[in-house]
Amino acid sequence: FADLEGFTSLSERTDPEMLLSVLNQYHSLIVKIIQRYNSTIDKFIGDCVMALYNTPLEQADHISNAVKSALHIQDDLHWLHSQLDEHYRLKINFGIHTGIAVVGNVGTTELMDYTAVGDTVNISARLQGLADGGQILISESVYNAVEDIAFGRLRGPVPVKGRQGAITVYEISNTIIKP
Repeated sequence: FADLEGFTSLSERTDPEMLLSVLNQYHSLIVKIIQRYNSTIDKFIGDCVMALYNTPLEQADHISNAVKSALHIQDDLHWLHSQLDEHYRLKINFGIHTGIAVVGNVGTTELMDYTAVGDTVNISARLQGLADGGQILISESVYNAVEDIAFGRLRGPVPVKGRQGAITVYEISNTIIKP
């Protein structure tokens, strides 16, 4: 999950047509990079983008691709910001988790939506919700899969809304990526 920080506040003080233009510029950046790393864009949820990796085709490197996508987006964000007025420059918060999910059509006979459901999706969304200030928060299972390409800072076991146990969370950033 990738979500624009401060978008709701920006919405209050921005003309709707301009707001849509700014939102589409952020989405264009995010989607272009996510697709470069073989992801499926699942949906746009307002200013949030949900992406799926390892579906519909299996990918051996799907976990590292998800992390590389987030790092690449953070790296390219300064280019987008250089084209925007200062008050439109928003940070992007990420939540990345890996695990089993059911992927398929959800809905009714009148309207179906291809998506993923399950605890894995919920944890990813919750991690993104915990992120602040442009953080990339990943679960321990993601960190274990990518620790050879990126350094992570342990944030500790973090209680997550709707779950009984805490989740071990790491923060990664471009400033601490391994060569």
